[in-house]
Amino acid sequence: MFKKLFYRFFYLISILIFLAVLSVLTAIFAAPALGFSPEYAVFSVLAFAVVIMGIDFGIAIVLRLLPFHIFAPPYVLFRPIPNERKFWRKTGIKRWKVVVPDLAKTLKVFDKTTLKHTFDPDYMFKFLCEMGYAETMHVISAFAGFIAVFIPIGWALSGAVDLITGEYILLSLAQAAIFALPLALGNMVMNLLPAFIQRYNRPIVLKLYQRAVRLKEQGKLQKICTCRQDEIKIL
Repeated sequence: MFKKLFYRFFYLISILIFLAVLSVLTAIFAAPALGFSPEYAVFSVLAFAVVIMGIDFGIAIVLRLLPFHIFAPPYVLFRPIPNERKFWRKTGIKRWKVVVPDLAKTLKVFDKTTLKHTFDPDYMFKFLCEMGYAETMHVISAFAGFIAVFIPIGWALSGAVDLITGEYILLSLAQAAIFALPLALGNMVMNLLPAFIQRYNRPIVLKLYQRAVRLKEQGKLQKICTCRQDEIKIL
C-alpha cells in the first residue's frame, strides 16, 4: 500500500517538476528569441497548462452527459482484441500501471482499482461502462490537448482586435509551438497511459461479467453471493 502511494505521489510530483523545468527553459531560451520577458514566458507555460486542463475537464463533462451504455463492450471500440492482454503485458504494464492514479476513485466517482462484486451482473456492467468511458475520455483528451497550440494566449488576454495581423498570427503560432506543444505532448502521454490500462484490464473484467450473467441465468447467483468473498484488486 505504501509503495503504491509512493509511486502515485512520485507521478504527481513528476508533473509539477515537468512544468517547473519547462517554465525555466522557456524563460531562459525561448523568451529572448521571441522578444518576450522571462516572466511572460513562465506565465505562458502556466496559462497553456490551464487551457489544456480545461480542455480535458470539458471533454470529461461532455462524455458524462452521453448515454452510459454506449461505453460497454458490445460496441466495437470496447471489445478486446485477440491476444491484446498479452501485447500490453509485453510493454511492462504490470510494473508501471501502479504509478498511474485512478482519478475517478480520487474524486469519489467510481473505484476502478478493485472489483468489489464480481457476481453482480449490474455492478460488472457498470464497471465495464466506466472503463469504456475512461478510455474514451483519455484518448480524446490525449489529442484534443493539441488544440491549445492554436490558441493565441496574448490576444485572448488583451482582446485587441487590431492585433490580429499576419505577423501577429505567425508570432502566436511560434509562441504556442514553443510553450504549448511540449505541454500537449505531456498531456498526450498522461492520458494514453490510463487508456492503455483500461484496454489491459478489460478482457478479465469482461469474462467476470459474462460469468455473472451466466450464473444469474442459471439461478445460481444468490447462493454464490451468500458464501463467497469476491473482491479483486486489478490495479
